[in-house]
Amino acid sequence: MALAQRRRDFGGGDPRSRMWSPTTRRSSSGAEHAFSSRARHTNPVNAAAYAVSWPQVLRFIGDTVLGS
Repeated sequence: MALAQRRRDFGGGDPRSRMWSPTTRRSSSGAEHAFSSRARHTNPVNAAAYAVSWPQVLRFIGDTVLGS
């Protein structure tokens, strides 16, 4: 599929579209759903996943929503 066609089909080239914007994905083996809940931090895997992911979340919000 040509690039122009993909842009029309997936977000129209809108830079806010996930198809055309930087994204990141991280997997933490053993982390539970809702690992960011402090009640689940007794599981060291959840606590470690939170420690790595939360600064990334704050940076993403700052860059995309707050424009800092």
